[in-house]
Amino acid sequence: MCALLLLAATIGQQHSIELTVTSPLPSGKVPMDPVIDFAKIIRQRGIPGVLDPNSIDVVNLTTGEVIPHARTDDFAYGDKGRIEWVIRDPQHKRYLIRFQTSKKRPPLLPQPYVPMIGNGDLLRYNAGEPRPIALVYHSGLVDLTGDGKPDLVGCWNYSYRPGDPWSGIVCYPRVGSSTEFQFGDLVRVRYVPDESSRDFKHFDHQVYMWCDFVDLNRDGKVDIVYSPQTEAAVRFYLNSGLRDDGGMPIFVAEGSMEIPGWPVRTTDIDGDGDIDIVSGNGSRNSATGVVSNVTLYRNSADSGWPMKLDKGTAAELGTSPCFFDVYGDGLRDVVCLTSDPSDPGLNGFHVGWKKRLGKEKFRYGPTRLLSGVNSKVSQPRILAAVNDGAQRGILVGGNVYQTVSLFVPRDTKESDQSESDKSLHPRFRLFGEAVSRSAVMSLSDQATPFVCDWDNDGDRDLLVGGGYGWPRIVINHGTNLRPAYGRAQLIRSQGKPIRFLRNQILGAPKCWHDMGYPFPAFVRWDDDQLPDLIVPNETNRIFWYKNTGTLSKPQFGRQRQVIVDSYPDSGEKRTQTAQLVAKSPHVYPADKAQPFYWRTGAAFGDFNGDGLTDIVQRAWSKYSFTRFLRYRDKSGELRLRTERTLKAGGKQFHGARVNVVDWNGDGKQDIVYSAATNKRGSDTVFLVLNRGTNAEPQYDEAKPLRHFGKPIYITRHGPHPWAGDFDNDGKPDLICYTEWSVYPFYTHAALTMQERPKYILSQPATSNED
Repeated sequence: MCALLLLAATIGQQHSIELTVTSPLPSGKVPMDPVIDFAKIIRQRGIPGVLDPNSIDVVNLTTGEVIPHARTDDFAYGDKGRIEWVIRDPQHKRYLIRFQTSKKRPPLLPQPYVPMIGNGDLLRYNAGEPRPIALVYHSGLVDLTGDGKPDLVGCWNYSYRPGDPWSGIVCYPRVGSSTEFQFGDLVRVRYVPDESSRDFKHFDHQVYMWCDFVDLNRDGKVDIVYSPQTEAAVRFYLNSGLRDDGGMPIFVAEGSMEIPGWPVRTTDIDGDGDIDIVSGNGSRNSATGVVSNVTLYRNSADSGWPMKLDKGTAAELGTSPCFFDVYGDGLRDVVCLTSDPSDPGLNGFHVGWKKRLGKEKFRYGPTRLLSGVNSKVSQPRILAAVNDGAQRGILVGGNVYQTVSLFVPRDTKESDQSESDKSLHPRFRLFGEAVSRSAVMSLSDQATPFVCDWDNDGDRDLLVGGGYGWPRIVINHGTNLRPAYGRAQLIRSQGKPIRFLRNQILGAPKCWHDMGYPFPAFVRWDDDQLPDLIVPNETNRIFWYKNTGTLSKPQFGRQRQVIVDSYPDSGEKRTQTAQLVAKSPHVYPADKAQPFYWRTGAAFGDFNGDGLTDIVQRAWSKYSFTRFLRYRDKSGELRLRTERTLKAGGKQFHGARVNVVDWNGDGKQDIVYSAATNKRGSDTVFLVLNRGTNAEPQYDEAKPLRHFGKPIYITRHGPHPWAGDFDNDGKPDLICYTEWSVYPFYTHAALTMQERPKYILSQPATSNED
């Protein structure tokens, strides 16, 4: 009894460990992220219970204030990980990390506020209310955490800071009540090579992958079928029934099977209780233009596992097909994307369905629109069926990969449809859009960032582009020190949303790669005092929109083109460019008739001190940065001329997005640029210091910008950063992005220090001890 009373008395008490920074620190904001092994501390100290990870806080002992902190996702798996905060004053070197224990480890809850650290951590909305979460390759809803609520699962395919997994299978744990569609922070799902091992590994073989969570061996537990893009095979991982220290299932590798095509999806297509396989998804490869054919493989194994597949049946099932009993007759129908001819580009789809025609063969009827869905979601791209649990329906990735919404069959008792209409057009209703109070900002395909004060209220907003053509603005409703972002909003010209698409700009002959890729900037381009919208894009033309509104409420007039002396443009010249593309094996051929290169951002600023806005951008030769200067002709009109090709250490630049910024505070304009690569661990962001003057720059050789001495590598289509002061310490930082547009933030100190700050930890103390 005494032991129980002692345990009750000590559980819930606050314990602490003191951290002292021993390294000299630079001025400005410095990320601090010590690895704290709470399990070891609790064990060595003899503290009863286990860590409550939600109880952790950090105190600045110089000021006595509790300061905002973040946790790395290591705490989803156990009690050891990095606690992150920002040191704002180099003289503040003593901190107290406090925590409590509990009898049983509680679920890891999302933090109500996650500060910007600058360690490659991702920008979050931090809006104080739920915001959308995006999981581009979502595959379903299954209860992985064991709390009875289905979690959102799928694949997340990007590394964005040194030491992180390359890619992986992930889970967003469900939080709140079962009637809400709210989720916590992303957790990476792991596996072990065999059941006796605890050498946990990530699913990070490749960039692009697919997974499904199904019960392969009919033991009542969800297993994993994993489909890496280039392996022409699927890998199987069985659920051991055991859990790791964070409460996630332990999956065990269980062999593979060769399957041509990608992605490979698994479901019970024929309704016999076995898991069948679907290869291909009917979509066009964004790199090659090749359409992925769909093949259905029936599993004929007596017990369902191990699988025994037939030779396969080719089928025309639309794009992103999944299988769900839409009609209500016990047969799995096809739910798919079908073309929306009113929406040009590569994202014009509606959600449709095909009725299963009989049980014996894979035969399906014509495509009909899925009633109740298309009026609630725009630009759908990925579908996944939820065939188990209380909330069965269709997960729809909408707004070109920015949202995930669940649609469930409408209760026939509530439906106002006639009986004949119900049978022909079953109706669905929106159950909810996946949201989180700690949501990471994720804004679709390659939404390049440009930080600006859009509404002239003194804080930093985020102007972004996007592969599908729409530039958008994300308004900061908070402050520079504590941003709180709204949802991305479309930008309008003369009342209509601005959108860029290659074929609309260049005309015939049309190109299959009809994307937009705007790289918007908000700078003063004409003679008034209002910043205008300037937009490099997918093509090798740059356009701009005059701000006809006010400083606090921008509005934009018609589209205009940025013209460089000696490079006039016309409808005929655009046709010539389109013809050049049609004859080229690549969609971005060298075009000497144009001054700019394709699909690349530009730097804008006064580069020669004459008060006019100039441009630095990749020229037609792809790998050179060229400076274009504004000037006034004899009549006083503003014009643009090619001034010079820039070189680093006498050598030609070999990079993509360029920034012109005073990196070291000497008043000279330096260059920060990116150079994407597919090689793991390679440098991708580079700094070139100007040793000359702004008017006559002389650039050093390029040197990599690294995170505490380690290369910054983003898995694909990145990092292409914006460079400038983001954290308000007067020094330029980096906002990078990935293909599916989450935004890693690197502060100046993390980019210039060769190693993390060193520190020592004291012995832990308990709050009621003398």
